[in-house]
Amino acid sequence: MELERALDIAGKFVAELAARSVVDSLANVARSLQTTVSQPNPQNDQAFGTQLQKLYEILDAAPSNEWPLSERRVLEQLRLSDFTGRGLRAALDKVLIENAITRSVAAQRVNELSTQLQNQYNTASQLVNGFKALGIEARAVAGEECRVILMIPAPEHKDTLEVLDEDLAGFNRLFKVVGEISGEGAASPRVTGLSNGSWIIVLDETLKAAEHLVLMISGIIGIIRGVSILRGKIKGIEEEPDTDQEILTALQKQAEARRERGLGELAKGMAQSAKVDDGRRNQLESEMAINVRFLARKLDRGVRIEILPPDTLPPSAQQNKSPEDIAELQAALAKLKEQALAIAKIADLHEPVLMLPDPEKAPPPPAATKASPPV
Repeated sequence: MELERALDIAGKFVAELAARSVVDSLANVARSLQTTVSQPNPQNDQAFGTQLQKLYEILDAAPSNEWPLSERRVLEQLRLSDFTGRGLRAALDKVLIENAITRSVAAQRVNELSTQLQNQYNTASQLVNGFKALGIEARAVAGEECRVILMIPAPEHKDTLEVLDEDLAGFNRLFKVVGEISGEGAASPRVTGLSNGSWIIVLDETLKAAEHLVLMISGIIGIIRGVSILRGKIKGIEEEPDTDQEILTALQKQAEARRERGLGELAKGMAQSAKVDDGRRNQLESEMAINVRFLARKLDRGVRIEILPPDTLPPSAQQNKSPEDIAELQAALAKLKEQALAIAKIADLHEPVLMLPDPEKAPPPPAATKASPPV
């Protein structure tokens, strides 16, 4: 994984545990459970229940539970996902359930979990502080930028530069067109991180371009949901003993028609929002049709895109602006954050819904032949 991103997630893990006193709370649970073993009585049982409930409330409300998928994957790679939020609650529940009959064993296991949590917290803290001392820190997003994270599943036995090049070329083309439509210029976004496993590519994009990207992704998700309803009906008919082929064919055509109509309208709407002359707008509509299909095909096949806007409107964006303009910008940022959060919570597709075919590749140029020697 990328070092600076790992440091960023480790730092957030340490901050969460410290701010919510998770280490101390689990230690209190371990001590109170041990007390019920050495001094069994109703008062000590009640004290243990109170400490356990407090810890559960802390873990259920942990910010890490709502982290974007890309950040949770880094937490898993750092082997820290079982030590905060829902992960720690699940680990604690497992210990208590498996040892419910023998409380002394449960107390021992909870104490071991508490010690492991303390060690992980200390290790993560030392890691973050050590790299800070060396001048290595997670790079913050610039004030007028928005972080965009692409998570591209690495196909089995196809983890080559050639395969990745096809995806990167497509996304580069997509971001250039989105940049032009948003009025930011057809520039390729800056890459700030590249990880492995699933290919995780971290980019920085302008806020305006991110707004248009969110609109495009939201539109495609809406199309996927609509087509998914029809696919469900088709699957139900296929499972019937006496399948009506006419109804089945009609539904399949309807699903394809809804897909094509939705993608076409989305591409046209995106192009129409560009502040360019009519001639260029017509060209953008054709280019956007290609890019919308590319993005839809990728999302349908498991690619995830996360948009991480800045927390607040940067001072540079407020310079020479009236209070009304600033209020409008703040409202736009709040809307972007809300839409980005909705995208991040979309569940992974278990199988393709849109079923878009791959674009036909241009045939390779004919091999050069040697010229015949002069006679």
